[in-house]
Amino acid sequence: MLDSVLRQGQPLWVRFLLLAVLLTATACGPAPSPSPVPTQTQTSTPPPEPTATVTATRTESPTAPPTYTATPTMTPSPISVPTHTPTATATPTAEPTATPTLAPTDTPSPTATPTPTPTPTATRPTQPTPTPVPVSAGWRGEYFGNPDLEGQPALVRTDDDIGFDWGDGAPAPGLPAEGFSVRWLQVTTFEQGLYRFYATMDDGMRVYVDDELLIDEWRDRSEREVAASRQMSAGSHTLQVEYYDRSHGAVANLRWERDRSYTGWKGMYWANPDLLGQPLLMRDDSQIAFDWQMASPGVPIPSDHFSASWTRTTFLEEGIYRFRALADDGVRVWVDGRLILDAWSDHQRQEMTVDHVMAGAGAHTIQVAYYDNQFEARVQVSMDKVGEPWYAGWKGEYFANPYLVGSPVLVRNDDSLTFNWEWSAPAPSLPADNFSVRWTLEKEIEPGVYRFAFHVDDGVRFYVDDELVLDEWHPTWNETYEVEVTLSWKPKLVVEMYEESGDARIDASWTRIR
Repeated sequence: MLDSVLRQGQPLWVRFLLLAVLLTATACGPAPSPSPVPTQTQTSTPPPEPTATVTATRTESPTAPPTYTATPTMTPSPISVPTHTPTATATPTAEPTATPTLAPTDTPSPTATPTPTPTPTATRPTQPTPTPVPVSAGWRGEYFGNPDLEGQPALVRTDDDIGFDWGDGAPAPGLPAEGFSVRWLQVTTFEQGLYRFYATMDDGMRVYVDDELLIDEWRDRSEREVAASRQMSAGSHTLQVEYYDRSHGAVANLRWERDRSYTGWKGMYWANPDLLGQPLLMRDDSQIAFDWQMASPGVPIPSDHFSASWTRTTFLEEGIYRFRALADDGVRVWVDGRLILDAWSDHQRQEMTVDHVMAGAGAHTIQVAYYDNQFEARVQVSMDKVGEPWYAGWKGEYFANPYLVGSPVLVRNDDSLTFNWEWSAPAPSLPADNFSVRWTLEKEIEPGVYRFAFHVDDGVRFYVDDELVLDEWHPTWNETYEVEVTLSWKPKLVVEMYEESGDARIDASWTRIR
């Protein structure tokens, strides 16, 4: 380089000046290269003064502390060009959580605050809010694989009605056929008035209205119907039904109706052939004489696969009455809760008759049930008095008190004294508890010594020709009593019983021993 400088065509005084500069630079060593930019991220806000402030951002590393590289200060040189590289004085700290401190400048300037990376915060899961049951949207059914409504339901579904006869089957796949339970919930709207709720169950059922227990039949029993009345205000009400099946047949059915008077037959119509659930149509029918052929009984009942029930309480004189029923398909007739005609099967037009003794003048309740499977539908039921009463079996007089006092509520012919009412009433006009019965029989028999056995709950008395021969008139539980008596050819036999509470039954039999 020196030769090139000397060979230039510059004036001599310029050459000597350049030579002096080069010799001085060579003696000081090569000029240092600019230092690399520090590895930390610099966030700076332009200051009003030409002084830069460096803000170091901490590197989030759990194992290595932040490292800072300071810019070395150069020794001034006559030919060095001034630079504006900021000089930061930082003291690294061994603790990873320490915040590095920068050397302050004389002129403070606004500094952008580093934004820390947010640390995820565990959030407590929100408990799901129970979904309210909409008004009249069916029943929310919770099905359990045990008879005690315990644990989480194995199945939750919406049921249009509580109208089930599962027999010996399971209510749904995955549930047992025995030893299960169900809880149903519905919010529905009522008009103001007095309502009658009817619950049919096998085994146990409880019915709540607005959290108030209305029907309590939580016990192992065969199929039965229990009714209760409640005054309802206008508006929405919450209904809850709990049910369990222990073993064998399983039936759960609930319906209700507003109390009203009927001048004829109270007709109830279902959109299924089993009279299950809430009837979709109720009306006052003047008579049971319908020939719908291929049509529907009325909106919203279908023309096939429907059922109907008619009930009427009327005053009848004592006597023998002949009931005639013509039906396509099935029909049944009850008098005072006793089934007297049963033709519950698919068949074309068929007429049936049966005679029944109305023992004693008074109010008698007649009920007719009918179903149509398919094709033509018709039903007609009528009755006529055909003779005076007579008793082929026992004359039964039923009282609505446990003392056999006053006039009997019901008088009827009973073929035998074999009844197991359990927790139910002997007839709709009688209570399930605190009732009594007197049976009388006069018939020709072979004279001799007879042994009588009475299996009863609760009390029993037995008379032969007006003589008291057995007196067990007290509360008991399924006790058996025996007595031996001598009978003439046509004795007068009288058996009396009363029911206090709980189970109600009687089973009387006799055998000639000599």
